[in-house]
Amino acid sequence: MRLQSNNSTSSPSSILVSLFLAANLALFSALPAVSAEQFIKLTQQSCTRGKMIVYVSPKAVFVDCVARGYCVVCKAPDWKVTMYSPKSKRFYEETASTWKNRAQVNFMDLLAARMSGMKVQKVQQETFLRHNVTLLRMKQDFVSHLRDYGVSHKTEYGSYYICNDFNLPAQCSDFMVWFFKLPPVAPAQGIPLKFFHIDSSQSTYNRLNTLAIEPAEVDSKRLTVPPGYERTGSETIMLLDKSNEGALEELWDVRTPSLRSSDGAKKKP
Repeated sequence: MRLQSNNSTSSPSSILVSLFLAANLALFSALPAVSAEQFIKLTQQSCTRGKMIVYVSPKAVFVDCVARGYCVVCKAPDWKVTMYSPKSKRFYEETASTWKNRAQVNFMDLLAARMSGMKVQKVQQETFLRHNVTLLRMKQDFVSHLRDYGVSHKTEYGSYYICNDFNLPAQCSDFMVWFFKLPPVAPAQGIPLKFFHIDSSQSTYNRLNTLAIEPAEVDSKRLTVPPGYERTGSETIMLLDKSNEGALEELWDVRTPSLRSSDGAKKKP
């Protein structure tokens, strides 16, 4: 008995499908791979900087200033501080030491100088957002010189939540402490998660609060200034643009009385 062969030639439609799939495979293979790095994502809120998404890793800190519309990068190996604005298409860059030690040129920096007087009174171990934190209870006594009221002695308090779970280099902590204008007492490798301040009139301000902590990836392209951006000589010029003039409030503490006129309206800088 002779077996009959069932081989048959392919139809024109199947050949076209095969060619289409092969062409698409070649096209996708030629596309550059998206380079992403692993980070810890902190959703944070500040009474002076608004909402921010902060990404931290052993090699970099990347801040997406959602409320103000610009980004800040501080990364290894030199840990320079780079700020760029997608709205103004400008950027500003300087060394970390220059950025931290520059003259007190705005009210946010004056706030940092004032907060540096906070002294630790008590150390506690707590849990915050399922992470182990060191809670520092702080206090500051100072003398206020007011033209119309003379000299008065005042006391302020602070509660400082610092997390050491992430095993990050000290440069990450240093950057965040200065960026948020917090007391410079964070232990090495500690990341500030929360700081609330009680002033002499018993008013409470959330200088920093963390709303969520989760793992995330960041496209490496976001860690560098996009092509074509103009270099500027200051943070102010980097931010200055008709579409984001509100970002300039970033440079002043809106709760500083000297920034308000007699009717309570904010003065122009």
